[in-house]
Amino acid sequence: MAIALLVGGGVASAQQPTDAQREAGVEFERGERAQARGLYHDAITAYQKAFALVPHSSTLFNIAVCYEKLG
Repeated sequence: MAIALLVGGGVASAQQPTDAQREAGVEFERGERAQARGLYHDAITAYQKAFALVPHSSTLFNIAVCYEKLG
């Protein structure tokens, strides 16, 4: 096990997020806060910004949920 940790240690090290990833995270969190307050249009806008920066399926899911809530 010690050998596996020594050999694989460099592989598991985390990479620093890019500027786009950081900004996408900020927008995603903004969307979550707006969604929690029922501000679905604001949430959709924030989620769309996040998705444009870093496309991810969970962002699309949250956009869909907001549209569903709007009817």
